[in-house]
This record gives sequence, C-alpha cells and structure tokens, in this order.
Amino acid sequence: MLMEGYALCQKCGKEEKYVIKKITACDTVGGSKVCYPYYRATCVVCGDEVYVPDLVDRNVKNMLEFYRRGSFDREGRRFV
Repeated sequence: MLMEGYALCQKCGKEEKYVIKKITACDTVGGSKVCYPYYRATCVVCGDEVYVPDLVDRNVKNMLEFYRRGSFDREGRRFV
C-alpha cells in the first residue's frame, strides 16, 4: 500500500508531501507480543516520520484487533 498527502514535517519546518508505507510492527500488549500491520507516513523531502492523525487511529485499531484475535510473527507463526 502506498498513499500520499501533505502534513507538517517538524524537521523541514513546513508542510511537505508524505508517502504512507505499510510495514509490520511488533509491540507488547497485556504481556503478549503482538505483530500487526503498521502504516508509516514519511516526508518525501527528509524521510522523517510525520504525524497523520488518521494513521495513528488506524494503527491503534490494528494493534488491538490483532491482540484480540491472536498475533503472528513476520513468518506467520502464532505467538503463544
């Protein structure tokens, strides 16, 4: 998934174009390791991550959904 838009880049100090890439993130939730799809928006000028509120909401929902149904690592093995 590759999307784009404009957001304030703190490093550049102005609104810049960003791209969104889907990666796999792993966190600990309730004592369990959870791997889930994570959407990262990065500035096309400097490469720093930029804040996009809708992505933050989507990432939290993904993390909680994968926690509730069980999580799998990057190779598809279920964490226990």
